[in-house]
Amino acid sequence: IVFAIDTSGSMDEEIDEVELAVPALATQLASAGIDTKFALVDMDDNDDAATGCDDAGPFAESNYVDLDFTDDITDFTAAIDAMEALGSNVNPAAAIVDVAANTFTTVDSSNDACDHPVAALSFRPTAKKFLVVVTDTGEENTGREEVLNNAQDAVIAANMPTFVISSSYWECANDNDPPNDTGEPKCVDYYDAMAEATGG
Repeated sequence: IVFAIDTSGSMDEEIDEVELAVPALATQLASAGIDTKFALVDMDDNDDAATGCDDAGPFAESNYVDLDFTDDITDFTAAIDAMEALGSNVNPAAAIVDVAANTFTTVDSSNDACDHPVAALSFRPTAKKFLVVVTDTGEENTGREEVLNNAQDAVIAANMPTFVISSSYWECANDNDPPNDTGEPKCVDYYDAMAEATGG
C-alpha cells in the first residue's frame, strides 16, 4: 500500500491522522493473515526546508519517496512523523502519475543535500498494489479534467486501486461554476470517478 501524502501547509492534522490510522490498519490486515507492506510518498519536497530544498531545483514541486516498502510499522509511523506541513504548492494528479509509473526524481545537481536515494518503489512482483492519496486540494486551473483523466488512466494501466482521502470541497469541486438548470451549483465529484474506475 502506497500512501501519497500532501505536505502543504494546511495538512498538519491530516498527517497526524494518517500516523494514528496506519498502525490500526496494519494490525487489522495482519490479523486477517494478509501480508502487507507500506511505502510513503511525499508530495513536494517542503520538509527539507532547513537545507533549502523546498525553494529551488527539481524538488521544488516534486513527489519523492520518503520510505520504500516496509512491514515495520514503527519505521513507517516515524517517517510520517518526520513530515512537516509547510507552505507549498502540490499537484496530487502528478503524484498519482508518478506512483503509477513508479518513477521519481532523486538527484538535485545543485545541492547534494537535496538528493533522495529511492528512484522507484520496490513493488513485489506478485503483490496487489494499492494507492492511498491524502490531500486537501486538486487541480483548479483550466484543463483540470484532462489532468485528472491522465492520472486516472495511469493508475488503471498500473492495475492499482486508488483511494483518495480529501476535503469536502474536493468532493464538490465545481462550487464556483455557474448554476445548472435547477438553479443549484454544479457539483462534480473530483476524485470519485478515479476511485470507482480503479476499484478503490
